[in-house]
Amino acid sequence: MKIKLIICYRFILLCFLGIILSCTTEKKTNKEEEENKILQLHHLQKEYHFKKLAKEFASQMSTGFISVNRGEIKKPTKGDNIKKYDTYFNSVTFEKWDDISPPIIRFSDEYTMAYTVVHKVINQVKL
Repeated sequence: MKIKLIICYRFILLCFLGIILSCTTEKKTNKEEEENKILQLHHLQKEYHFKKLAKEFASQMSTGFISVNRGEIKKPTKGDNIKKYDTYFNSVTFEKWDDISPPIIRFSDEYTMAYTVVHKVINQVKL
């Protein structure tokens, strides 16, 4: 009886360890691949501005997007963003949209969040 009980405990312990280890297995993330994905989005933004593609521009924003502008914090919907950028894009023409220095890309330790800092020169003409 003791042998069966010891085997049962060992089996339970092995299952428990397997569950714990499977939960802590880290996903390997390739930093260069992730940076390239963000740079692709960065370059698409220029195209969206020049071609006045408000829907495509707004589609890049996450569903939990938070806007902080001039001291106001807003949580606009995708529809709100499309309307905002459609109005904006149709009120200006872009003549220049160039990086002054390469974008700075930073990730959280788990690669679940990232941000980009850009320094660019933009020339636009109001219509």
